[in-house]
Amino acid sequence: LGVRGDAFMSSSHVDAAFSPLGRVRVLPTRWLALHAAVALAHKPRTSPLPIPGLNDIALDKGLESALQSELGTRLDLGGYAQLEANFFYHRYADTVYLELILDCQGNSKPALPASTFLSANAQPSICRGSGLPTASGEAHGLELFLKRDLTQHLSGFVSYTLSFASATARDGTTFTPQADVRHLFNAVLRYDFGNGLSLAARMQVRTGKMAVNTILNIPRRRLYRLEYRLPNFVRLDVRLAYAFRVSFGRMEVALGLQNATFSREATNRDCMAAPSGDPTLYPQGVVCEVDYQPFIALPNLGLRADF
Repeated sequence: LGVRGDAFMSSSHVDAAFSPLGRVRVLPTRWLALHAAVALAHKPRTSPLPIPGLNDIALDKGLESALQSELGTRLDLGGYAQLEANFFYHRYADTVYLELILDCQGNSKPALPASTFLSANAQPSICRGSGLPTASGEAHGLELFLKRDLTQHLSGFVSYTLSFASATARDGTTFTPQADVRHLFNAVLRYDFGNGLSLAARMQVRTGKMAVNTILNIPRRRLYRLEYRLPNFVRLDVRLAYAFRVSFGRMEVALGLQNATFSREATNRDCMAAPSGDPTLYPQGVVCEVDYQPFIALPNLGLRADF
């Protein structure tokens, strides 16, 4: 059991929070471990982008909170490998979502005069409110993790995550956050051929994040919010190394290539009104194209010395 106390001060404004946590671990046998944990965490409303420096600057008053819990087990497979399975559930409150900032119209009611597109009893758009737009949401899923020790010729880990995420903006609009990556597979494997020669590879396979577009239907005087999952992403990195002994210790020469598959990641989707014609070809009245960032492949040559 534990508790953490924080006081976040910005100018004359102070936000205080207490964050309790608890964890229990049971060992019914020497090869099986069970655990359950729950914790409440708080942080200021800083930039949702993980940029050093910006994460320490509060952009708005108030605190974000997250209730995080997990239930899992760990199985020892003969002393040289471990298998873990974890169920998790997270609940977020008054959180700054990146998509609410970058695409406020696409994730909330439009920031237009109420008499134009909103009914008289509609709530004000979150885009026109004071402060940063926030939302409350949740994420839950299952994680599987298999690890093999480095003492073996074949070592590394393989992991798979199945997750679901949803959120509701402060004005009542529900949306699917970009954190809703349904399937995520990671593998980091290394094979030791002996005599100092080894080959390693890292692969990631994941389903695409959600893209949002706001489409204006002028004849019906309505705005449509369309969610569309972007294409899947696959990337492979490789590394070949040779280690040898020298008088002062050990040297290793390594040649690697990041993004050996020359993969491009889908980042967004652009939509426009469909050309006139057969409505069955464009049932939503729009035609869309996926935007890809240029592929980035990084070859590298490394030299390491252990004294």
